[in-house]
Amino acid sequence: MRNPWPMAGILVLTGLIGALYVNFFANQGIWVLALVLITVIVLLFFGYSKYSNWLVNKLNSVVLEYQKNRDTDALQAEFSKWRFVATKYARDVMRINTTIAFLEHDRFDDAKKEIDAVRLSCETTIDWMNYHLLLSDFAAKTGDKALARTEKRTADSIKKKIETTGTNPKERATKVQCKRAFLNWVAFSAFLLIGGGIITVVFKTTMLGSIGVAAFGLSWFALPVTVGWGILWATR
Repeated sequence: MRNPWPMAGILVLTGLIGALYVNFFANQGIWVLALVLITVIVLLFFGYSKYSNWLVNKLNSVVLEYQKNRDTDALQAEFSKWRFVATKYARDVMRINTTIAFLEHDRFDDAKKEIDAVRLSCETTIDWMNYHLLLSDFAAKTGDKALARTEKRTADSIKKKIETTGTNPKERATKVQCKRAFLNWVAFSAFLLIGGGIITVVFKTTMLGSIGVAAFGLSWFALPVTVGWGILWATR
């Protein structure tokens, strides 16, 4: 996993449920805690899936509106409202459509920044196919016909590979992506370690103190993953 931050909400919620169990429902048996945790996790994944689909449909309606008025600034403004609460798929939809809009208005510097962002977020084969298609469109608009043909051939070969294998596997992370993943995990581990330590010291044996102890302990489980991404970054 390259981005650990979506785990933070689940960890905090799990710790809260565990603390509530220890303080108020310990006499009911461990099966109660297990049942509650399983139910919460299932509901979280179900809610996440529904939210992701709803948000993509919402963004698609924004794109349809743009196709009517061709107002790039309005498109950016609408996308900005959702950027910090978007899933990866939704962010990809925003970046791809923003790039296309910039190319239509000959805003090549802005388009290049979006294409670079798409490249950094690539994880699966389809992600890379979309990246090469965007780069092909960019090269065609800027007059680099040779690069446009090369990128189009690359995208077509990836598409053929997907059609042949019928899969969309995750690709090997690049050096830049390994660096970003390493820094994400360093920040995440520090968040758990420092935050958990402070909460434990301040609240001690209270319910919140139990959450602090859990966060502090989880920081050590995140450490091997952090080291692993650091090694990949150094060796790529």
